[in-house]
Amino acid sequence: VSTQSTGFSLFGDSSDYSKLVETENTKTVAFEDEKVFACTPFADTFREGCRLTVQLAGIGKLRPNIVLFLFPTSWDKKINESESTETSQNTEQKTKFVDDFVDVLRDCFDYGLSVGILKGIDDVTVDDKFNGNIDVYWLNEDGGLTALLPHLLRKNRQWKRTKLRFFTRANPRNTPKEGEISQELLRMHKLLKKFRIRFSEIKLIRGLEDAPSQQTIKEYTSLNIGESPDQPRTRRFLRLAERITQESCLAQLVIISLPVPEQGLPAPVYMSWLHFMTKGVPRSLLIRGNNETVLTHLS
Repeated sequence: VSTQSTGFSLFGDSSDYSKLVETENTKTVAFEDEKVFACTPFADTFREGCRLTVQLAGIGKLRPNIVLFLFPTSWDKKINESESTETSQNTEQKTKFVDDFVDVLRDCFDYGLSVGILKGIDDVTVDDKFNGNIDVYWLNEDGGLTALLPHLLRKNRQWKRTKLRFFTRANPRNTPKEGEISQELLRMHKLLKKFRIRFSEIKLIRGLEDAPSQQTIKEYTSLNIGESPDQPRTRRFLRLAERITQESCLAQLVIISLPVPEQGLPAPVYMSWLHFMTKGVPRSLLIRGNNETVLTHLS
């Protein structure tokens, strides 16, 4: 699909109730008032279908370099429902989608693609005009995509009235003296100015080493995913989630560095991190670049 002469997009839908309605003669389909060409790969599993779609998409310079997913909001229901089933076979079927979804993310990273997961955009229309903040939690180096996307988004008429606020981790071993500016703030300020990215504020996220609140621990435990909230990796994400909710609950959009799901990490544990990081904000985009530099002086 040509997107206003600025690029190409490929839309995929694994649902049986696809919005793509193929015509008999032209082999084109109606999608969001655009005319597109349809290609329907068949696969035995959701993961295999996604693999085929990614490998068939485009050619050469017309090949997409970012894959966007919608956040599977029912992932926790699938996990919890599996506990009430009577057989291990039913349990496996209930949790397979969660495993497949995380494996698809791993596949996309293996293919050298950037990955984004959108959540809370169902009510957004083309007529909306947003005022307020776009909060960007740039927590990992990914080639600059996490900073570039909100900068480009503000060029759109729907988002041009918003302001960018950037958040980055504070180094607990590098506490500045009173009256001094931290090295993290100076580094981020210099980088954004270098690439002409306008922002209203840069803030440091402190206290990620602290324990999450009892309410957060209770909510996490209720998911019954098999990992204790006392595990260091999970505790950090729960604490980060609390800070994101505290700082950005009123933001129009929150963009957060997407953690890479390492091999061996249980899919429900990974999904719980994403769930908690995004549940306290109205709209979110979890994004991770493929480590190819995308920021230039002309950004």
